Amino acid sequence: MNALQPTINDGDLTIAKTDGLQDALNALQPTINDGDLTIAKTNGLQGALDAKQRTINDGDFTIAKTDGLQGALDAKQPTINDGDLTIAKTDGLQGALDAKQPTINDGDLTIAKTDGL
Repeated sequence: MNALQPTINDGDLTIAKTDGLQDALNALQPTINDGDLTIAKTNGLQGALDAKQRTINDGDFTIAKTDGLQGALDAKQPTINDGDLTIAKTDGLQGALDAKQPTINDGDLTIAKTDGL
């Protein structure tokens, strides 16, 4: 009777020597797609999610703790000067202007509507 080998070393086995392994590999899904896994089927995921902070509150972050934020802030223009913006670059401004009365005509205003006059 052959004694069992106590240790399997690298190179000792091939797929051909492991009965059924190739069929088992062939039956596996080749790619995990979006929606293929649930939290329950992802070992450790639920625990990791449960350990996360539920809500980010004011004061929870510093610029140093938000990767890339300081660089993004440094790249911004510090002050918006006269002439820096166009109507097209000011979201909603054109619509607000279009909704205004273009001309104040005789009789359009009452004394109550001219505060400080």
